[in-house]
Amino acid sequence: MKEVSSDSSDSIAKPDSNFTCSIQTMSHLSESDRQAWDALCASDFNFDTPLLSPDFAELISRTRKDVKCILVRETDTERLVGVLCVHKRSFGLIRPVGAPFSDYAGPIIAKDSGLTLETMLSLSGYSSYRTGTSIVHVDESGVSEDSDYDRSFIIDLKGQSAADHLEGLRSQHAKRFKNFRRLMNKLERECGEVEFVFGAPTELSLDRLLEWKSSQFMREGFLDVITAGNAGPILSAVANLTADGGNSLSGFMTGLKINGELIAGHFGVRDETNFHPWISAFDPKFEPYSPGILLLYMIMTEMDAMGLKTYDLSTGHESYKKYFCNGYRFTQDIDVYAPNLRGTLHKYSFQSWNLIGAKNSQGPAARMRRRFDHIFVSEKTLLARTAEILFAIRRRGVSRGN
Repeated sequence: MKEVSSDSSDSIAKPDSNFTCSIQTMSHLSESDRQAWDALCASDFNFDTPLLSPDFAELISRTRKDVKCILVRETDTERLVGVLCVHKRSFGLIRPVGAPFSDYAGPIIAKDSGLTLETMLSLSGYSSYRTGTSIVHVDESGVSEDSDYDRSFIIDLKGQSAADHLEGLRSQHAKRFKNFRRLMNKLERECGEVEFVFGAPTELSLDRLLEWKSSQFMREGFLDVITAGNAGPILSAVANLTADGGNSLSGFMTGLKINGELIAGHFGVRDETNFHPWISAFDPKFEPYSPGILLLYMIMTEMDAMGLKTYDLSTGHESYKKYFCNGYRFTQDIDVYAPNLRGTLHKYSFQSWNLIGAKNSQGPAARMRRRFDHIFVSEKTLLARTAEILFAIRRRGVSRGN
């Protein structure tokens, strides 16, 4: 985890005359600020994702009452150069908006502004900010296998047609794509004709998809975000969300059906031409046919029909995602502390895990810390959090996971 601490007076920039800061709720955000926020995201591919948009923050603010937006402007020009939308927790701690579905987190900062996250925290008056998915501006060629960055995988047409993009991938991975076609032929020969479907989740057997995912979480000993107190309402809100004149977001789903029955699917949030699925699952009885991979294969052929330019598969499972994706973002763990009493207490509380080995990011203590952190952002009540912690210890101990 990258740490930005307050051990010296030089480690955090003090508020100065270069920037001004305001903290807003989404209901009080002006239309000009929303437009400037949108423009800031659109100016940089790394930030051009539904999860960092004002419409997403607006959606989350309707399910939770603790959403705050830190807006930073240049003093001279009043240009909006920084946005950090968060959940305000106790004792000045802030977490990225939408957690645990914040696969990408801010801050969103204009490259030419000279603004830093440390300055934003000092200006805002909050004591600490922590996330495992902060966007990093880094060139792919400079990322080594032992780096602390996580790579997210994106299907990005980059101005091509879906057919041309798919043909390029086939030429690069001919053996793999031949195997995908063989699997598809075997599935259709033994089970029936495969139909690719997409559209509103409420019309595409979303309940069935969520049931499979819940069962998977239980089998593998993970927290079930489908029913968790903070996470479940977000999924419900997205499932019923439709784009309209004042909102570009919608709930969206893709899937494979055989004889009218869903066998695999993705569900998440769409912003016009960009789709970011959160939930991916399939009917376990079709596992021998690798339906998740076949769904990705069909998605490649249908990008134009869906009106999509990017399809974000997020981090993890590089072994198969790399055959479909040609775009990447990078994220990292960060914890930032203000140079005050509350910031210092947050720092020592969090870093006390290092006493039992959490400095090793792949060790059991670090995995336990991540697991507990996931539980605390997903569940609302102390009772629910305690129950999940006990479940995690009983089923998975400190094994690698959420």
